[in-house]
Amino acid sequence: DIVTRRAVAGTIKLTVLAGKASPETPVSPALGPYRLNMMAFCKDFNARTQKYKPDTPMAVKITAYMDRSFEFTFKSPSCRAGVDKGSTRPGHLTVTTLSVRHLYEIAKVKQTDPFCQYMPLESICKSIIDIVTRRAVAATIKLTVPAGGARPAPPVGPALGQYRLNLMAFCKDFNARTQKYKPDTPMAVKITAYKDNSFEFTVKSPSVSWYIKKAAGVDKGSTRPGHLTVTTLSVRHVYEIAKVKQTDPFCQYMPLESICKSIIGTANSMGIKIVQDLE
Repeated sequence: DIVTRRAVAGTIKLTVLAGKASPETPVSPALGPYRLNMMAFCKDFNARTQKYKPDTPMAVKITAYMDRSFEFTFKSPSCRAGVDKGSTRPGHLTVTTLSVRHLYEIAKVKQTDPFCQYMPLESICKSIIDIVTRRAVAATIKLTVPAGGARPAPPVGPALGQYRLNLMAFCKDFNARTQKYKPDTPMAVKITAYKDNSFEFTVKSPSVSWYIKKAAGVDKGSTRPGHLTVTTLSVRHVYEIAKVKQTDPFCQYMPLESICKSIIGTANSMGIKIVQDLE
């Protein structure tokens, strides 16, 4: 898909009721400017959402291409428990209860979403429990920290200090979780700071393009990908990068084959040719 990528005219995001898509508002004004086939979209969307209850709001993302073709994905609604809003004091005030059976049924529906299809039901259930019992969030902090090099100094100190988070606890935990990477590897960190001064964080390895440039020994890709090749990489390099990327939170349930295909597409877009073996 990445290698044969078509020219994109635009990305459209809509909320459409399950089984109720028609060439009217909001579909018509959104698809009309790109001259897409509205009847084809409505027929396909209604067929794919017929298993949901009528009037269920579905989040739709449509990719419109220059040749007037399109692709779309849809996402089921967020988790609710028959209430209009959650507690104003989570952890102190309970508004309602849910059974384990409710969680299981919600998880089965969410597993049909594009970003959840590779996740086991147990993981989705745990994620739903986290959402239902969510604590009040003070802020979300995004940082780039060298692997094994977190310390109570910029950029970590000022970012966490203003929310009165435990700097030493973060540094110790981060350094322990990133010790398998080479020193000074730039790690993307997303920290969720809660109002009770506690926190959670996820760590993401560098981008695929960073790994490709490191493995190829180049500073940047081709200025004319598809016409000018700057260097080559072997399939073994691709496999090793894929194994590292599979440890990321959003890739841990993806098969290695899918990650490898994505890496090959990124390499081709940088003007780097993938070969079986380097000469």
